Amino acid sequence: MSPDAVRTLLSGFLPGSIQSHPGKPLYGHLFGVERLSLALEARYSILRPEDRATLSLISLTHDIAKSTTEWQSYLRGNGGKVPHSFGSSFFTMDSTGDIFAADLVRNHHGRIRSAKDAVECWFGDAMNFGVVQDRIRKVLPDWIPVMSESAWCDLEGEALLSLCTDEMTWLRLRSLFSLFVTADRMHALGAEEAAFQPLPPFSAPVFKKDTPLDEWRREVHDACIAEAKRITSPGVFTLTLPTGAGKTTIGLEIASILAEKFGYISVIYALPFISIVEQNAEVARGLFGEENVLEDHSIAVARETDEDATPAERMSSLFRYWRLPVITTTMAQFWEALYGSQANATMNFHRLGRAVVILDEPQGIRADSWPGLGETLNLLAREWGTTFLLMTATQPHIMDAVKSGNTCIREIAPTACRKIRTNRHNYKILEGKHSLDEFPQILRENCPLGAKSGLIVANTRSEARKLHAMLRGMQKTGELPEAPIYFLSTWLAPAHRKRVLSEIRRLEETGAPRFLVATQVVEAGVDLDFEWVVRDFGPFDSIVQVAGRCNRHGGPAPGHVLIVRFTNERGRMFASSVYNAIQLDAMEQIASGCPGFSESDVPELIDRYYSIVC
Repeated sequence: MSPDAVRTLLSGFLPGSIQSHPGKPLYGHLFGVERLSLALEARYSILRPEDRATLSLISLTHDIAKSTTEWQSYLRGNGGKVPHSFGSSFFTMDSTGDIFAADLVRNHHGRIRSAKDAVECWFGDAMNFGVVQDRIRKVLPDWIPVMSESAWCDLEGEALLSLCTDEMTWLRLRSLFSLFVTADRMHALGAEEAAFQPLPPFSAPVFKKDTPLDEWRREVHDACIAEAKRITSPGVFTLTLPTGAGKTTIGLEIASILAEKFGYISVIYALPFISIVEQNAEVARGLFGEENVLEDHSIAVARETDEDATPAERMSSLFRYWRLPVITTTMAQFWEALYGSQANATMNFHRLGRAVVILDEPQGIRADSWPGLGETLNLLAREWGTTFLLMTATQPHIMDAVKSGNTCIREIAPTACRKIRTNRHNYKILEGKHSLDEFPQILRENCPLGAKSGLIVANTRSEARKLHAMLRGMQKTGELPEAPIYFLSTWLAPAHRKRVLSEIRRLEETGAPRFLVATQVVEAGVDLDFEWVVRDFGPFDSIVQVAGRCNRHGGPAPGHVLIVRFTNERGRMFASSVYNAIQLDAMEQIASGCPGFSESDVPELIDRYYSIVC
């Protein structure tokens, strides 16, 4: 059945007195959802032409069962809630002849189901052609069925199960679900038209020229931007630069260049921790403008109680919908957009169309997920033209396992940019395992205690608390300079963490003494600088990220990065309770070959490490 035919039927069958929501006629809601879903698809261009009619039919039929007397009575406050999604899905099935489209309607207030579940629902013992026709007549007796019994029989069979493993079917259904669910929620909140904000121009940053390191950063920036301008087609790209090279600004500028070149409308920037999202959202606002950047994470301020909030603003508040052209979000939320099964989790999936997506510090994603993620990025790059930029100092081999044809996988940073010009710090891996009680002596023997600043990074919060107490004890005995000793972990409220980071940066700017004991919350992207760093044993990429806080701005003397295998009361390494054995074994292999090395050795060693992990 065509969308035009369905609209004609609904106009005749559904009077204005039948409502979908209080004060909203049902036919108006169905037509409005169709209008919005097609507007979203036209904006993000993620469907093949033949699927646009399916999107219309899904939208037009998704709430038809709300027309029943029982549901209308419930809407007026009489009686309990009446299910409507399954009853509506029979009309989707009849008009499309597509059990998977029907199943999207069946589950549009729940979660997207597997193909196996759909087949069992529609072709199980309790379902047949007669049941479908009977359910349709009970809701709308005058509906003119399209599907014949022979067509129903053609759908049935084992052939449907073969679609379970087809990536194009997954992409098609998730795309339809994302557009339809978003339009449904949007119209329910009062939106009649989809409002779109254009991607703004990029405001080029001004670089300092105070030190040789500043000059190096400018040269790295210019070289990477020149390389980005040579890119001619969308794909998956990497940007591998040392910590402190200015990756955030360079990455956002590259994203702006590629967006303009390919006619894209969004920049989506995903980072591992909320604290870094907050920090980099501020950078993005300075480069794209305050009104164009949405900071999306679990503690972002909601506006749904504001009387003057627009439907789009309420969408962002209630569903974390990415309504603005520049998004800074967490890696966890990006993962939900890609793979989350809940209907509301799929709403941002279509936003990956016509977008440049930056994945900052992607090594934080579990290594066993890399092959599947690589295939997904490649699929979206190939089918939608989405461009991905994987940005880090310790580039994981996410795309190495991709088996299908790749549109483009290329490193943007020239080889000369991937090494720091001067050695900022040296690494030392202490032999053997050590209890926490040995920490003061280890510090005396391996770190310059007269230094004004130091950072200790533990693997667990309880370990960090004990190390913090020991450091305070050393300060009381006069072994450390008199200075604040801060503590950071996810135990602290976000506002507290933000205040602590601000205080440390203030002391750093004035050259005042300061010490910090933390968990991995400071591991990546946090712009802090210390003269020495002690890191509990862990994966090589985590160690390198922490080392990026040591002599970050290139002081005259190299900093000291000490790696120690700390153990608990039972003699078990703290690292083993946080990281998997594959990562730790790979790091042990690196450590056995080079217990001491410099920052300039890291690129070669990190490649070796990832080769072992993969």
